[in-house]
Amino acid sequence: MGKDGFLTPKAIANRIKAKGLQKLKFYCQMCDKQCRDANGFKCHKESEGHQRMMLLFAESSDKYIKDFSDQFLEGYLDILRHRFGTKQVKANAVYQEYIKDRHHVHMNSTKWATLSEFVAWLGREGLCAVEEKEEGWYIAYIDRKVTERSRKAAEMEEKRLREAELADRKIERKMKKARLETPAEEERNTELVRDKNLTVGLEIKSKRFQPAVPSGGSKKGDVFRNGLLSGEEIEEPRKKNDSSREKTSALDEIRQEQEKQQRAKQSKRFDNWLFEGISVKIVDKHLADGKYYKKKGEVVEVMDEFVAIVRPFDHEKVKLQIDQEGLETVIPKPGGEVLVLNGYQRGNRGTLDEIDERNFCVSIRMQEGPIKGRVVEKVSYEDVSRWLG
Repeated sequence: MGKDGFLTPKAIANRIKAKGLQKLKFYCQMCDKQCRDANGFKCHKESEGHQRMMLLFAESSDKYIKDFSDQFLEGYLDILRHRFGTKQVKANAVYQEYIKDRHHVHMNSTKWATLSEFVAWLGREGLCAVEEKEEGWYIAYIDRKVTERSRKAAEMEEKRLREAELADRKIERKMKKARLETPAEEERNTELVRDKNLTVGLEIKSKRFQPAVPSGGSKKGDVFRNGLLSGEEIEEPRKKNDSSREKTSALDEIRQEQEKQQRAKQSKRFDNWLFEGISVKIVDKHLADGKYYKKKGEVVEVMDEFVAIVRPFDHEKVKLQIDQEGLETVIPKPGGEVLVLNGYQRGNRGTLDEIDERNFCVSIRMQEGPIKGRVVEKVSYEDVSRWLG
């Protein structure tokens, strides 16, 4: 048999079918079947296979609509991204490009009734930049990868600045500690600067010893001997006075040194107060854009004495590296266990006995240390924190 003519209805129908350009209203999305006319679509709806698919759809209609909507969105955005990039284009032009595929998901099977509704939804979700003009809706694809790269670059820069700031603080603390530990420089001999116009006068006074001469007379040798003896008698008390003065000054130095050591022992304060196992409050507003501001956590590790690894109570899988300036101590209720962070009882545990809110201090009954069992009063808030163990 000969081939059908090019302009015969059958040939035209075959070409339309091959292109997938038949009427959308005669397409069954559940069965993925395209009918040529109303009669064929009616027959398809009465078929057993279609009835079975509709029963499945009735059981979980939301699931099928969601799947079709996701497929339609993915296909539409793929064409917009690959064909047009980030430049502005008509939404209908992208849609016409999309429906050229005979196996595309039809819009009447999605949660969007019209193309305008779909475009408006893209704008609300931030997937595309949407603008309505006289000619219709225009859209432009927003490249999420570029945005994500910019966000990650900003986070890396913020992390680098934070680490640099921590390093600067660490160096500053070390310099301060070195200055405190370095003894004061001893007095050095300086060169004498003479004034050429200054007249210097020198006056020497001598004391002669005039020992009493016995009435019986004496020889010259006796005179010198007596003078020498009298000189020794005069110089001897002076030497005794010098030695007593040296002994007195040495005792004063020892006494002052002991008093200094006693004061240092009583104060015993340090610049760093971080300990593992204590509870702290995060007060750094810039950390993670304030996500953890005023959140409480546990110090699980201390680095370089001034930096803590904190695990927030609300996010147990998260560990944050925070400088001690971005942390505060936590005061529990009376009866709670605490750890002394500074002062004479530093590092010893106790029980919170009383809170003085007016003077911002507490009283602690010590459980450890040389004064175990005694109550220490007027301990500042910043010198004690809740102990988690």
